[in-house]
Amino acid sequence: MYGDRIRRRGLPLLAAVGALCLLLAPPALAQGTSSNPPPPPGSNDACRARQNPTPVVLVHGTLASRQEFFFTSQRLESAGFCTFALNYGGCNDFGSCGRGPIEDSAADLRGFIERTVLPHSRTGRASIVGHSQGGLMPRYYLKNLGGRSKITDMVSFSASNHGTNNPLAPFGPRSGCFSCAQQHPL
Repeated sequence: MYGDRIRRRGLPLLAAVGALCLLLAPPALAQGTSSNPPPPPGSNDACRARQNPTPVVLVHGTLASRQEFFFTSQRLESAGFCTFALNYGGCNDFGSCGRGPIEDSAADLRGFIERTVLPHSRTGRASIVGHSQGGLMPRYYLKNLGGRSKITDMVSFSASNHGTNNPLAPFGPRSGCFSCAQQHPL
C-alpha cells in the first residue's frame, strides 16, 4: 500500500521536476541539438589585465556540460576572475558529457589546462572549481598526471569522492557512461 502511494506520487513529481529542469536549462541545453555545448557566457575569453592573474577552470559533473556554470561564470567574471570551462569525457547528441572513464577525462583536463588556460595565466598556474565528478576527476589529474605543479588551489562541491548513491550509476556502462559505474561504491 505504501509503495503504491509512492509510485502514484513519484511519477508525476519526476515529470514535474524534469519539466522544470527543461524550463530552467540554459538556452544551449534546452535546444538539445549540440553535441559539444559552447562555453558559458564570459568564459574561455582572453584574460584582461585587471582580472586576477590566476584563471579559474570550471569543471562540470557527470552527464552535465560546461553550461552547468552558465550563471557561475558570469558571477566570477564580474568579481574579477578570468574563467575557463571545458567539456570532457565525451558528449552525446544532447550535450550530456562526463561519461568517459575518469582517467581519460583527467587527461582531457590536463590538455585543456596546458593548451588553453595556462597561456592566459600570468602566474603560470590555474585554480579549479568542480562540481560532482568535476570535484573528483581533477584529483586524479593532480595526483597522477602532474597537475600539482600547475594548480594553485581547488574547490569542489558535492564531489563524488566517496561514490554516489544514484541508483542508475551501476547501469552506466550499458548506457555509455563509464564514469557512472566508477563513482558507484560496490
